[in-house]
Amino acid sequence: MSRRHLVAGLLVVVLLPWARAIAANGAEDPVRHRRIGDIVIHVAVEPVLPTEPRHFHRLIVTLRSAGSGAAIADAVVRATVRGVGHPEPQTRVLDAQDGSTFQGVVELPPRDTYRIVVEVARPGAPAVAASFIHRQLQP
Repeated sequence: MSRRHLVAGLLVVVLLPWARAIAANGAEDPVRHRRIGDIVIHVAVEPVLPTEPRHFHRLIVTLRSAGSGAAIADAVVRATVRGVGHPEPQTRVLDAQDGSTFQGVVELPPRDTYRIVVEVARPGAPAVAASFIHRQLQP
């Protein structure tokens, strides 16, 4: 195998997963989780349905204990989404789904960068918040 083929193969291995993630999600921000105190907050954004307008996306937040990895289900999760080109914030209280997952629908017009602030309130503990960046690249 020539050196040129080796370099091309390495580029494909490195860049292909990144390109697939952008094509699938419209997002290029690789940081999708943050640890705040004893909570790990994971955020995902995906289109609601292919038949719905492309602007509507499901915001999915998963909470885990940083120490044990156990699901956190006793929280109230609120998300505020604000775009650079769409400065009016959208605030949603996310619905609990299956024990550690919380979801809500937000409108994300294309070709903008959004700041998603996730606030987590648990009984007997101070509320915590984490900020994420989501780049919506789809036309």
